[in-house]
Amino acid sequence: MAHLVGVPVVFGAGWTIAGLTLWAVALFILVLATVLLFVFELAASSNGQPGKTSGLKIGATALVAIATVILFDIGMVGWMVFLHLNNFMPPPTDIVFTFQMQIGMILGLITAYPLVAWLTRRRTTATTVEPGLGTPELVRP
Repeated sequence: MAHLVGVPVVFGAGWTIAGLTLWAVALFILVLATVLLFVFELAASSNGQPGKTSGLKIGATALVAIATVILFDIGMVGWMVFLHLNNFMPPPTDIVFTFQMQIGMILGLITAYPLVAWLTRRRTTATTVEPGLGTPELVRP
């Protein structure tokens, strides 16, 4: 989502950092993706109880969002820097740009996967299930 919004906004506005649009795109997407992931994680972890968030939960959610997006960007932005430095980066209007960004997203997934897998295992094993909330019980005859 952040990539679909970020690239047109930055290129359309003509933003640059150090004379390069690449850094403006990377920073804009980093901030937007972090905010979107934070909001999603906070909403997903509320268990349908709005307003039931603690300061610790908000801090932990922010940390997870920041770490996940930074690890993703190591693969994605690393790929973009590689393309840029080797003059392989086409303009965003070229269909090859879309294909190359898909490769970058796969690389970003690979670099972020270990953290996400670890967090998923940790959350799964740390979750407590309260009896009587629709959890299946083993019935013996």
